[in-house]
Amino acid sequence: NFTSYTTPGSIYSYDMATGKSKLFWKPNVKFDSDRYITEQVFYTSKDGTRVPMFITHKKGMKLNGKNPTLLYAYGGFNISLTPSFNVNRIPFLENGGVYVVAISHRQQVHLKRKTRYSRWLKRRFADGCGHQPAS
Repeated sequence: NFTSYTTPGSIYSYDMATGKSKLFWKPNVKFDSDRYITEQVFYTSKDGTRVPMFITHKKGMKLNGKNPTLLYAYGGFNISLTPSFNVNRIPFLENGGVYVVAISHRQQVHLKRKTRYSRWLKRRFADGCGHQPAS
C-alpha cells in the first residue's frame, strides 16, 4: 500500500523474482495529483530543535503568506504522523489552499532530559487549555 498527501492509498503487487512492482488497485478519485507538490522544509523550535514540516500546494503557486493555510500538528506520546491522503482536502487545495503538517512529535523525541520534556509538555497543555501552568 502506498499513500501520500497527494496520492490516494494504492495497492501494488511485487514480483520477488524480478524485483518489480506494478499497480494492482487504486481508488477512483477525481483528483489530478500531478498538479500538486509536497515539499519538506525544516524550522527551528524555540528550544533549538530542528522540526520537519510538509507543505502541500498547487505546483507553481507563489507561497507569499497570503494563501489560505490549514496547519496540522501533533506533538505527544511518541505517535508518528505518516503521510496520508484525504478527499476532504481536495476542494481546499483546488481553491488555492496550502496544507501544512508539522511533525512536532520530534521535539519530544530529541529532548535530552525528562525535566525539560515535562516543562515542554506543561507549556503545550497550557497553550491548549488557554491558561498558564503552575510552577
